[in-house]
Amino acid sequence: MLIWDKIMLELLREKINIWDYLAKSEKPIVIYGMGNGADKIIDTLEKYGAKVSDIFASDEFVRGHSFRGFKVMKYSEICEKYDDFNIVLAFASHLDNVLDNIRKINSEHTVFAPDVPVAGGGLFTLEYIRENKEKFDLVYNSLADEESKRVFLDILNFKVSGKVDYLFNSVAKVAGKNAIPFVKRTRFIAIY
Repeated sequence: MLIWDKIMLELLREKINIWDYLAKSEKPIVIYGMGNGADKIIDTLEKYGAKVSDIFASDEFVRGHSFRGFKVMKYSEICEKYDDFNIVLAFASHLDNVLDNIRKINSEHTVFAPDVPVAGGGLFTLEYIRENKEKFDLVYNSLADEESKRVFLDILNFKVSGKVDYLFNSVAKVAGKNAIPFVKRTRFIAIY
């Protein structure tokens, strides 16, 4: 048995792609953010048969405007409108106050952050991992320590599921900055 078979069967926790999960969920889908990322996410959700119910933005960005035919609301307004809902994050940030707000919102409702390409096409899905299992096997087996392997699996689980908990689990506070913790013999590999 290859180590990748073990990863697929035993270590990769997420077995359902974010897009399939959201398409089958009975909870309303609410997009957090606007712009190109939101456009790509909404288009992808539509391809999977998922319907967006509303859009909200951080309070300081809500000015009574609309995006793709939706009135942009505040988070508090979304909470008043729906008892429970799925939040799909449509922007990236490294700012501590924004990340703290995402953590807070995620403690109240599930926040998903889909991995959509900045340019070009293609999605990172469970099928993509299966199609490229030899490459993922090579990377996993090249990692020098258990912490690197744990972070690698967290990233794969995040990319498949979109669950932000995996990202927060693999980020540490180092000198006031978010960074992957360093250990002896740390290697960084970019996967394209």
